[in-house]
Amino acid sequence: MIRCIIRCYIGGGRNIFNYNGCASRKEFWVFILVNLLALNLYSAITGMLTLTGSGIVDVLLFLSMGFSLQLLFICILIIPVISLGVRRIHDIGRSGW
Repeated sequence: MIRCIIRCYIGGGRNIFNYNGCASRKEFWVFILVNLLALNLYSAITGMLTLTGSGIVDVLLFLSMGFSLQLLFICILIIPVISLGVRRIHDIGRSGW
């Protein structure tokens, strides 16, 4: 089970700049769900750590740093998600553009 998830995740990210070919349904959803899980896990950890902050300045600084890292994570994933989406649309027999 874990090997299948890892294989599908790597398969989804392997062809980042390849807009030709196909992507299976499992490959698409595993890639999307693993990234959503990672982002939500990071958000939960950031939220829990801000509850232990001693002052308002520390909490605001930590939240701004956490938000910046989340934004960076999302920006890094835009191209692979678009590529995977185009390949998934090719798999169902339609043009990705």
